[in-house]
Amino acid sequence: MQKVVCYRFSDTAADEPPTSCYAARLMEKVNGGGRLNREDKNYITRAVGNNSFSRRGIPVMGWMFDFSPVLKRYLLNQYGHWYELCAVDKTALRHAVYGRIHEIVEIGRI
Repeated sequence: MQKVVCYRFSDTAADEPPTSCYAARLMEKVNGGGRLNREDKNYITRAVGNNSFSRRGIPVMGWMFDFSPVLKRYLLNQYGHWYELCAVDKTALRHAVYGRIHEIVEIGRI
């Protein structure tokens, strides 16, 4: 399995990536072979879906934590419209999306 990486995307970011944030702890957990619990999966799905910089990462203080190795792509049918979203699993996707979901189709890994 590929590793979760952290890269700099801003010129004003610090020289070293942040280590005290939740995304950094999750990166260490995934790269160390640990299993994600439900709270971690829901956090990753919400954070990836609610940022405007990347569809697969979590931005923290000018650094991007790229969680694409643990994400899958889904098609979501909601109120007659189809959306493409990235999530860890279907349950986390259901927790992150507000409203009635008619259908979820897994496309595959990123």
